[in-house]
Amino acid sequence: MRPPRPNIHDSRTSIAGLPHHSVGPRPAGDPRRLRDRLARSLPGARVIADELTARQISLSLGGSVYDSTDAVGRLLFNVLAMVAEFDLIRLRTREGMKVAKAKGRLRGKQPKLNRRQEAHLVSLVHSGEYSTLEVAELFGVGRSTVYRAIERQRVEARADLAEAAARR
Repeated sequence: MRPPRPNIHDSRTSIAGLPHHSVGPRPAGDPRRLRDRLARSLPGARVIADELTARQISLSLGGSVYDSTDAVGRLLFNVLAMVAEFDLIRLRTREGMKVAKAKGRLRGKQPKLNRRQEAHLVSLVHSGEYSTLEVAELFGVGRSTVYRAIERQRVEARADLAEAAARR
C-alpha cells in the first residue's frame, strides 16, 4: 500500500510537510533515515533544503561537512534527494508487482509459442528437414526463440532422466 502523500499545510507535520514519525524509529547513524525524509519528491526536498539553509544546518556525510548555503552542498543535497526518490519509486513498483502477483494479475510477457507448438518446432529441427532459420520463419519467431526451445527440451529431458534414475 502506498503511503499517503504529506500535506505541507497539515498541522501534524514537521519539516516541510513530512510526518513526525518519518524519522522517529531510525537510529542516528542509519543511512535510511535521510532517505525517509527526502524520498517523497524533489520539490519537497528543495523545501526541506531551504528550511535547513534558513536554520543554518549543515549536512555531515562520511566525515565531511557540507554547508547547505554553498553550491556543492546544494548539489549534494539535490543528488541525495534524487537518488532517494528513485529508490522510493523502485520500492513502490516492487510492492505493486507483489500485490498484482498475489491477485493473479501479474503475468508478464506471454510466450510466442504454446507447449505443443514448441514441441513441434523442436521435432522439425531434430528431423533435419529444416534449419533453425527456416523453422523460425515458419513459426514467425526469431532464431533465438528456436534455440531456447531446443535448450528447454534438453533441460526437461535431463530432468526426466534424473527423476527416473532417482526412482530406481
